[in-house]
Amino acid sequence: MDLSGKPYARQIDAAAREAGVDPALVHAVVSVESAYRASAVSPKGAVGLMQVLPQTATRYGVADPSAVGDNLRAGTRHLRRLIDKYDDRLELVLA
Repeated sequence: MDLSGKPYARQIDAAAREAGVDPALVHAVVSVESAYRASAVSPKGAVGLMQVLPQTATRYGVADPSAVGDNLRAGTRHLRRLIDKYDDRLELVLA
């Protein structure tokens, strides 16, 4: 699947590959969580493309979860952790 025309495609691809996550999965999460709006903020305080909570950003050593690169790094690393925890069972990872 060619995702090169999607917003933030290069940044998503780089973060996904660094975390060992399928870029298509990251695009799906970004689409659902923020509709590709880097400025998105949830009522619970999650921010950015992947809707990263401040404590999640801290866990992964990210200083500014509202910055696109930092948000994607924290979000993809968290996604990798969940994939490992739930043995690749995406229905549990995404729940």
